[in-house]
Amino acid sequence: MNFLGIGHSGAIDITLNNLTNRKLVEVKSDQQQTCFLPVFYNGESISGQVTISLKRGSKLEYQGIKIELIGYIDFYSDRGSRDEFLNRTQELARPGILSQSSTTYPFLFENVELPFESYSGSNVHLRFVEDIMFVLIVQL
Repeated sequence: MNFLGIGHSGAIDITLNNLTNRKLVEVKSDQQQTCFLPVFYNGESISGQVTISLKRGSKLEYQGIKIELIGYIDFYSDRGSRDEFLNRTQELARPGILSQSSTTYPFLFENVELPFESYSGSNVHLRFVEDIMFVLIVQL
């Protein structure tokens, strides 16, 4: 993964906890690839770990690292129109420098209110995503 196009090689992996007995549903991605995604229900907590791996010997300065849980609806009839109905943010790290080849941060979104189910239809697409956000990343 290229962090914000600044030429720094690394990878970000999100691992969710407690998936062993969780129901999975088959979903086609935007690129028409099939994947299996876990089902979460209204009021459940969502937890896991974010692992950031850097190329050996690399350093990365940042002003903060956050994870967001976002729920939104895309309207196909109005390209670019997105209605966000859920946004929960958790700070994973305060400003600092990553210098280890791999760093892991735990996260927990407690009792998440999921008012809608994920849906993909001919007019709308309703999604829930987890997004990792770096604030002011600078390569050293």
